[in-house]
Amino acid sequence: MNLTLLPAMDPPLYDCYLDVIIEGVVRIIETAGNSPRKYGVRAKAAGVKVIHKCVVLRQALSALH
Repeated sequence: MNLTLLPAMDPPLYDCYLDVIIEGVVRIIETAGNSPRKYGVRAKAAGVKVIHKCVVLRQALSALH
């Protein structure tokens, strides 16, 4: 399942999306956009694997931390 984390003045309800992902027993999510750090920790704790799409090495390194 894709969870695109884009910057916005009024961001979507990402926490609610993640609730549905976890409750729906989704095992892998693909993220893109902003760092998945905030949501990745919670997803991983629930047993969901997180794959973050990156364009440059700097983004990949940021997503790891």
